Amino acid sequence: MAGDQTVRVGLPTHEALAMLPVPDHLTTPQMDGHVCVYDNEALSNDTAVDLGQRQQDGRTVFARASRRCASQTAVGVLFDHTTGADACTVCQTAPCDTASALNRVIRMGAR
Repeated sequence: MAGDQTVRVGLPTHEALAMLPVPDHLTTPQMDGHVCVYDNEALSNDTAVDLGQRQQDGRTVFARASRRCASQTAVGVLFDHTTGADACTVCQTAPCDTASALNRVIRMGAR
């Protein structure tokens, strides 16, 4: 039998997307998920990624972003996760589940 074919799932991509920060002040179209929370690009179901429901100003926000913006934002989150005084110690030897999921988000921008 060939080597172990087990796939390690780790942190799901949708949980990594929910880790991405959202600006503090959003317009109504951004809150409703019609435009990207980062650059106001009009979104469709084909072009948007769901950043998860959030609460802002006492209202439920349906945060969505373009693949490009989500990817660019994930780069910053991954950098913060792997560097500095509070850097992930697991990532010093190999990507942890969080880093692996953030890398999947980054690759989404290349699609």
